[in-house]
Amino acid sequence: MNERFEKLLKGIPQSTPPIWFMRQAGRYHSHYQDLRKRHSFEELCKTPELAAEVACGPMTDFDYDIAILFSDILFPLELLGLKLSYKPGPTFENYLTEQHIKLKIGDNEVEEKLNFREIKNYNRLIKRRKKKEPLCYITGKKFFWKYEFKINKDVLIPRFDTEILVQEIIKICKFSNNLNILDIGLGSGCILISLLKEHNNWHGTGIDISRSALKIAKTNAKIQQVQNRIKFINSDIDNFFTGKYDLIVSNPPYINNIDYNNLDVGIKSYEPKMALSGGIDGIRIIEKVIKKSRFILKHTGLLVLEIGFGQHYKVSKTLKENGFFILNTIKDLQNIRRCIIAKKIK
Repeated sequence: MNERFEKLLKGIPQSTPPIWFMRQAGRYHSHYQDLRKRHSFEELCKTPELAAEVACGPMTDFDYDIAILFSDILFPLELLGLKLSYKPGPTFENYLTEQHIKLKIGDNEVEEKLNFREIKNYNRLIKRRKKKEPLCYITGKKFFWKYEFKINKDVLIPRFDTEILVQEIIKICKFSNNLNILDIGLGSGCILISLLKEHNNWHGTGIDISRSALKIAKTNAKIQQVQNRIKFINSDIDNFFTGKYDLIVSNPPYINNIDYNNLDVGIKSYEPKMALSGGIDGIRIIEKVIKKSRFILKHTGLLVLEIGFGQHYKVSKTLKENGFFILNTIKDLQNIRRCIIAKKIK
């Protein structure tokens, strides 16, 4: 295995961050074009030695660390009984129907007939997706950190970038016992619940302005069996004065008004606006979280925030003005400053 990639999998920081390089090999890469002159597209995809040769070509020519196996997104459909060929583009000789699905597993063929109710439900789900409703809302679940969470339109869909908050807190507080955590803007509960699952002696409080969101969070806490270690409070930031905390974590709404108006319809039309929109410059709620944390954090307590693109300078300034010392700023895979960690010193 490539040494740099192996270290990355073990969580060892690297001087060069991982890069996902998505390519259209046939258009630009001479190595691929030479192979294509001698072999058909299907041969390149279905012959293991040739597929490996295509995949490894960029590693040799451009010194990349890893490669993804070369193939085509349509080939899995052959397992459903669809005969696929390239003439030169992809063509199917037969099609799936609503009446039956043929699934081939090895040499065995299984035929499953759909009843009227199943067909009707299938069509209903397809119509929802055609309207750009996020798949997570259709399925009602989303995987985050190591766990599956129930979600609906009352809560923001957990993002991969937000896992950075969980990762950094676990790293910083791995030797802390009886940590008392506050999650401001609990949503589905994915952050707080993931943290409590990692340490059995940690406990927390989650606040959210939405009663519907709290209902989802309570369900998730029960599924993950941490409900006895979480207090759920329906409150906004301004009216919350309960307790003193060792750590406060928050993924507040931080999208500014202009960016919000330009969001994809799949986000803007389905995900709750109150979980996305952070006002004119995007940091209105972030500033409230910082100012409130000053009074409810214990001395030397930690504040961990998710922030948006271009907000680092303003957020850092607000933190310093409110008695915080910035310990670290973590970038996401797009090299955007996504997480800021600060300690209360005044």
